[in-house]
Amino acid sequence: NEAIQVIRHLQGDLSAAELGIQHLDSVQNVFDEAIDLAVSEDQPLRALALLERARWRDTLSGAVADLSLKPAQTVEPQARGPMVVVFGLTPHHLLWWRVEGKSVQWGQHAAAPVATAVRAVLDSAPAGRATPAELSRLYEMLLADALRGVPPERPLVLIPDGPLQQIPFAALRNPATGVRLIEERAVSLRTSLKAALKKQIPDRGYPRRRDWRVIAVGDPAFDTHQISLPRLPGAAQEAEQVAAIYGSRSRRLTQGDAEAAAVKRAISSSEILHLSAHTNVAADAFRSTFVLAASADGKSSGLATADEILPARSPMRLAVLSGCSTLGLRPSRSGGLLGLARAF
Repeated sequence: NEAIQVIRHLQGDLSAAELGIQHLDSVQNVFDEAIDLAVSEDQPLRALALLERARWRDTLSGAVADLSLKPAQTVEPQARGPMVVVFGLTPHHLLWWRVEGKSVQWGQHAAAPVATAVRAVLDSAPAGRATPAELSRLYEMLLADALRGVPPERPLVLIPDGPLQQIPFAALRNPATGVRLIEERAVSLRTSLKAALKKQIPDRGYPRRRDWRVIAVGDPAFDTHQISLPRLPGAAQEAEQVAAIYGSRSRRLTQGDAEAAAVKRAISSSEILHLSAHTNVAADAFRSTFVLAASADGKSSGLATADEILPARSPMRLAVLSGCSTLGLRPSRSGGLLGLARAF
């Protein structure tokens, strides 16, 4: 407890967000040991509370105290609302908690075989070469027990931990059916249990969804002499297909039209962004770069940071980032999901 109090004090004193995340990630072993101790003492709710305290961005306030542990046979899946599954990964344990209203089920596996299965999928995932057997094995370890008895149409909210943040959960295959998770249910990710349980803020001051404006960006015409990357003609087709779905509510910015200034103006006046382009993710999400169109006057090669293209205000409700490594460079328990999504 004393060690955790020191870390909490450290959290409050760090002024630079990214520096704070790096410091906190370096001392997460303190929380791992405390979580493992709680598991060994058969206190799964305490382990869950410790895991949430280890998260800097969305610390838990009261939610665990309101939850109660229930045996599997006494918990019936609710007819409505998403199913929340929280994961915890320590050097010794893979832990999961299934949260239904105020009731919690939990389970555990040894960490070593899970780590091996995770590495097999991550090593193959960039080229899409993970085999059905590898994807099924990871599903069996991470989801089979947690989703037992949950109907396929039930939406799923996942809160991954550490390296699990890099797992393509939607692509995992249910060994019982042979289909991918995304083919069975809607899947989304959150950074903490607090974020998952937070009630959605009602739409006030926003147009109705059928009136949302859409901007589709694809294959910006950057200066290939200064930026040694290939053009992406398929990204232009992607933007055209997205724009066609929304018809008159959409606008396309492709090739020479996709300059940084034009993209920034579009973001400041659109509810949906679909951006398909080269990206280069930095440790500081706001310094990450998009490869957009070179300026007509030749003053810009096309490189623009997230800080440069994100306006101070925007009505945006959804951003689809279709580019390399948008999830981030490294997993982080303290910082949650890193990458370009963080800047947005």
